[in-house]
Amino acid sequence: MEVTGDRILVIDQPYVNKTWKDIMDVYTGEAIWLSTNTRNLKPGQKIHYKIRGGIDDSYPSQAEAKEIVISK
Repeated sequence: MEVTGDRILVIDQPYVNKTWKDIMDVYTGEAIWLSTNTRNLKPGQKIHYKIRGGIDDSYPSQAEAKEIVISK
């Protein structure tokens, strides 16, 4: 997960200390930017999320997070 400003990038594979720019040419898994309050989120955390509204069809996908729960 990458945290930037008011959104996070959620991917299904761990990349430690890498940004989307660093991996975008080699990454092949699912990826989504979620607009949300990032105050309590840190790169590397595992999360569960729910989407508000639809998902923009792009790569990475883009959506607004309705709820984010940090996994323990």
